Amino acid sequence: MQLSALLSFLLLLLPLMTTCFPKTRPRSCDEVEQYVSLPSNVYTIYPTIYGDPVKVFCDFDIDRGRWTVLLKRSTGDLNFYRPWESYRNGFGDPAEEYWLGLETLYHLTKDGSYELLVVLEDFDRRRVYAHYNSFYIDSVCEGYKLHVSGFRDGGAGDSLTYHDGQSFSTFDKDQDSSDTNCAQRFLGGFWFKSCYQTNPTGIYQWGRAFGRFSTGIVWSKWRGFSYSVKCITFMFRPS
Repeated sequence: MQLSALLSFLLLLLPLMTTCFPKTRPRSCDEVEQYVSLPSNVYTIYPTIYGDPVKVFCDFDIDRGRWTVLLKRSTGDLNFYRPWESYRNGFGDPAEEYWLGLETLYHLTKDGSYELLVVLEDFDRRRVYAHYNSFYIDSVCEGYKLHVSGFRDGGAGDSLTYHDGQSFSTFDKDQDSSDTNCAQRFLGGFWFKSCYQTNPTGIYQWGRAFGRFSTGIVWSKWRGFSYSVKCITFMFRPS
């Protein structure tokens, strides 16, 4: 076959090849599952073109799947009372409990429209959801400011819209709207305001949280401020 004819043949095959085979460097869980049905598990993604790969948990089961997990709490085995650099870079084991990392989250959400799903479970095995149609965060220059809106109720109530527009705070980097350091007071890192309606990075307390505003894993619009939930997961995908 002449060279020109071979090149023409390969050009005809190119669209078919790029359609039938998955990307070798998926940017998110949405791209991981573009071509084949996969089980929910830990996968490798590439949030930036030249950056390091990142291990994430991809949920392919809930509501048509393709969710990239940002935060997962379920056992209390991991300490979430950590400094700014830990929350910026990420920590934990995606197969167990973990925090994805603010810098990675920024790169994954900065250039598109994303939705957020919060999944909650209590110690009576009741599971509820809170869904937000729009979700992204700003860069570190803006304090990784949270943007979340378009709440739809799945039984959990809305405890997150209160935090919209807030920069991220940790005990060593106070960026909340309170006169006190909310991260230090409630033992976690989050987009605190004055101080919270949800505290998903609080201390794991097996339901036994105490006080008007506890240091537990709280979603106030569901079980109130004095109940620490069993499981909480934040996950996002292109809307």
